[in-house]
Amino acid sequence: MASGHTDWQNLVNIALQALAEVIVRMKYGTPNRATYDDNVLAADTTSLVSIAGKGVIYGGYIHLHSGGADSNCVPILKLDGNLVSYGITLAFLQFYNFSQFGMLPFSIQEYDDTNCVYIVQLAPYMTFESSAEIQLYNPYEAVKAVTAQLTYALV
Repeated sequence: MASGHTDWQNLVNIALQALAEVIVRMKYGTPNRATYDDNVLAADTTSLVSIAGKGVIYGGYIHLHSGGADSNCVPILKLDGNLVSYGITLAFLQFYNFSQFGMLPFSIQEYDDTNCVYIVQLAPYMTFESSAEIQLYNPYEAVKAVTAQLTYALV
């Protein structure tokens, strides 16, 4: 004798299913990497990485290694054409100890004024519907050497 409910009475009811486990995960494709390894011109905003499509950011970083003071450079994040973070300098991230993710999409991972090495990390699991872009504003009168990487997946 059959027991339980018929399929048309309960479309999805985990309590009535005989499943060993349920896995809930995002429905995105294969992880991809977009990279940048070049100079950022003086007094300029440069697009480091730009992605078109619908997807998720798994993480990323910006590494400034120019041999000069870079603490007033500004990392910029745009999702779907909207500014998510702008105007927050590397010095601000360091001064207020944003070394872990919280309210800001960027955290400072290395801040070395002596050797002029700065690394900013991008928070994971931010989604976008049409585009994602990381930019860097260089307010100095000198060119800055920058390496950046974004790990993401598209639907």
